[in-house]
Amino acid sequence: MPETRDPAASRHLDVLGSLLGVVGLGGLTAGIIAAGDHSFASLAVPAGHGRRARPCGVRSAEKRQRQPMLPMSLFASRQFSAANAVTLLLYAAIGASLLLLVIELQTVSGFSPLAAGAALLPITAVMLLLAERSGRSPSASARGCR
Repeated sequence: MPETRDPAASRHLDVLGSLLGVVGLGGLTAGIIAAGDHSFASLAVPAGHGRRARPCGVRSAEKRQRQPMLPMSLFASRQFSAANAVTLLLYAAIGASLLLLVIELQTVSGFSPLAAGAALLPITAVMLLLAERSGRSPSASARGCR
């Protein structure tokens, strides 16, 4: 994707930030998967230490980078942090609702897993079709409606 603000900007790649992000998210995913095989109590201590260590590592590494992948100064903005918190809660609610809907369709209505998944295809189609349009600015959307 071309740079939209400064065509003369450096094309420096933040390799350390990328690797730390992959390791952090991979560790979190592995912990969630492992929690299915073990009780959460047995994972509480190691997962708690890992959760604190990874973000601290990313934070300190990103502060030292010349052009960080995620500038930590963004989190000083209350609007940025609030918008991200609301987005997290919104998508958590949508995901939980869809999970509970699939469970409802299977256990109460007697749908097969395939039929329950197929019943949710219209929701997926609508989200795919309207995602781009809803992300546009109001002036861009108005131009697209003419």
